[in-house]
Amino acid sequence: MKVKRNKSTFCIMPILGIGRDEFYWDFYYLNCYVSVKEYSDDKNKFYLLFNFEGELQAYLTVKEVLNKSDYYEKELLHSSIDNDYVVFVFNIPDKYKEEVKKFKRGEYSKFSRDYKNLIFKIHKVTDKKELYHIIMKTEKRRKRLSLELNHDIDTDTELWEKPRKRDLILILSDLD
Repeated sequence: MKVKRNKSTFCIMPILGIGRDEFYWDFYYLNCYVSVKEYSDDKNKFYLLFNFEGELQAYLTVKEVLNKSDYYEKELLHSSIDNDYVVFVFNIPDKYKEEVKKFKRGEYSKFSRDYKNLIFKIHKVTDKKELYHIIMKTEKRRKRLSLELNHDIDTDTELWEKPRKRDLILILSDLD
């Protein structure tokens, strides 16, 4: 199953403060979620989904990096007919709980300055990247969206749609 990267990958995963390359972003990392349907009792957590495709050394390397995080809690394994998945579970630290709430409401421009800087650092975002213009709610992006949508977007409107619930929740059975 091909997993499309969701908004949590760009706005929640940076909580770890770990660079994308350190956990094989382009190879084995699939996505970030704020909930897992089968573990719905878990609150104030986020989850990173990986498929290591049988690459034991890559798994061990990523596990070592993620285990060092102060927020690391555990890992979950899920096997389907075709693939084995690893889900690393992290606690959302108190200092970021309000940022996660803003994210869920789609209030990207209201992230604290520190949190914006963290996202920019982890994703190597410059003012040339779309994510910068979304989070900074720039006039350039507002005008471009207004043109694309053939509708004037007022300055109070966020410039990226609110994350859809189904994109935030990992449903392990969907991986089968």
